[in-house]
Amino acid sequence: MTRPIAFSADPAFFVAPPTPSRRRLVVVAADDRLAALRAAPALAEAAEPVLVALPAASAVPDDALAGADVVVIEVDPADAGSSRRIAEVRASHPGLPVIAALQGADAATMRTLLKQGLADIARLPFDPAELAGQVKAIVNQSAALANGRPLAPMVVMAGSNGGCGVTTVITHLAAALASGGRRVCVVDLDLQGGEVAYYLGREPRVTIEALLDAGDRLDAELLASAVTDSGRGFAVLASPEAITPLDHVDDNRLLALLSLVRREFDFVLVDLPTDWTSWGLSLAASATRVLLLTNPAVAPMRQAKRRLQLFDSVGVASDRVAVVVNRAEHGLFKAIGSDAVASVLEHDILASLADQEDGIVLAQNEGRLLPEIHRHTRFGTDVEALARILTS
Repeated sequence: MTRPIAFSADPAFFVAPPTPSRRRLVVVAADDRLAALRAAPALAEAAEPVLVALPAASAVPDDALAGADVVVIEVDPADAGSSRRIAEVRASHPGLPVIAALQGADAATMRTLLKQGLADIARLPFDPAELAGQVKAIVNQSAALANGRPLAPMVVMAGSNGGCGVTTVITHLAAALASGGRRVCVVDLDLQGGEVAYYLGREPRVTIEALLDAGDRLDAELLASAVTDSGRGFAVLASPEAITPLDHVDDNRLLALLSLVRREFDFVLVDLPTDWTSWGLSLAASATRVLLLTNPAVAPMRQAKRRLQLFDSVGVASDRVAVVVNRAEHGLFKAIGSDAVASVLEHDILASLADQEDGIVLAQNEGRLLPEIHRHTRFGTDVEALARILTS
């Protein structure tokens, strides 16, 4: 079962695997809500649970939170007292990770709660396995930060619409980043149309599907056996051979996998599907940066604007979203320039990549990158400039 939509604005959202130390979890909710958590093995494996039965609007006594490492608090958005008590806990325990538990919340409510600095949002009625996964993620985040293990930057790239060139850009960008000596990994999460490995002339032996299915067996050694060498200095986690339903992704396993990748590499690029899912939006919200790729044409720009509005509606910080114009025309007679795109989208343009589609198609038909057949091109120069921006 997948997790509910849980948008985190913290780029350290993806965290290291669980540590063996026991943490104290306090769950504050109405007594009938807690019934599902009593004697739940999954929750007990994640932390030492302490269940506190309180009505949704009752204040949380300080002694109930004594020794807590993570706290889950039921919230009724329609009750001002309920919302106020979670703010009071945040104010009195500023270093304590707080998960809000609520039922049937809309995006606006979740955005309001997350702006209060919450660690995550859980779904009511409680699902012990889902809640355990969220608690493990938060516990491991704390452990990773305490151990001084920063996670590598993760840039998520998505297109305004299909066919705007995401795979082309992400492969060339990975090569540019790797040329500076960084260990770079491209994670192809376009589960229904991903072609990253094949664009590079590689046929993967293992795909990301095997890693998502690995469960507790997932470790650095298994990851190393699954990556495909691009032959250009960076690694690829290839998309599945068979089409995978987008809603079949287990969020917890995906989070664990990306955490591992970010600890094993210096820079991570993620290729997302065009169709947005709850897990895709979670990745966007928690990425170091989101690159939204569009073409300078009416239909792609319309779709790009809709996606920018989607990001805003679920609380993805606008300063983490960057628009990149692909297949831009340069010179006096360009049809739609970057300034015009910025005006239409009401969003700054981070970079423009020259239109050299004919040469790129020729290279891809041979399983090569454009610089391998044309050493100096405007597109290649533009991609190198984008790589410098992302690492500056």
